[in-house]
Amino acid sequence: MDKKTLKLYQSYFPGRKKFYFPEKITPVFKRKKIKGQKSLKECVEVEITGEEFDMCANVSNIKKSGVYGRGAGNTKKDKTKVERTGMLGEMALAKVTGLPVDITDVKCPFDFVVFTDRKGDMKNATYDYGANCIRVVNEYGADRELTADTYISGYVEELDMENRYAKVVLVGWMERDVLAKTELKRARMAGNWYNFEMLHKDTKSIRSLINGSRAIKDISGNLHPV
Repeated sequence: MDKKTLKLYQSYFPGRKKFYFPEKITPVFKRKKIKGQKSLKECVEVEITGEEFDMCANVSNIKKSGVYGRGAGNTKKDKTKVERTGMLGEMALAKVTGLPVDITDVKCPFDFVVFTDRKGDMKNATYDYGANCIRVVNEYGADRELTADTYISGYVEELDMENRYAKVVLVGWMERDVLAKTELKRARMAGNWYNFEMLHKDTKSIRSLINGSRAIKDISGNLHPV
């Protein structure tokens, strides 16, 4: 991504100035058994190692608190589990698209610009439970707007903290309007909030998202390759 295109990309993120460009890889599409789906689903496995793993693991240095605050899945023994998992998902998607990873600590309701001009939010689970959850009603009963245009699903298949290694599986994506029509469900873990569940079996092809996110659209509608 040249300087002009990077500046254009940054314009989609008000207040965001710092991005990291991971080592890009050629995506290898693989048909995998996904929980909740009888047939195999085409996915992409992405390995994250070494310094790029450290960047995700040491989230205390680049921790994005998120629009909705501290991750509910964090524990006393693993205080940044949620943030690390999220960063691993973002790093994985960046490595196969060539898009940069945002490493600032400014709150933002989306992570990437996909399909040339769509706000994309990467949702990465700690394991494959067949879905990714997007909280839309908090524990106090207040509604929260779906602020991204496109939601991308993934999960961590392997994690080895000692050897600085993780394997993330990118599963698929779903548009906001489709997600908003799904059934509102109470949180799977202990809690009083409600989520939309992006079921992996209902997501669109991850291949189409990767292939469709190789350029950025400017205000005049011109495309700039990333």
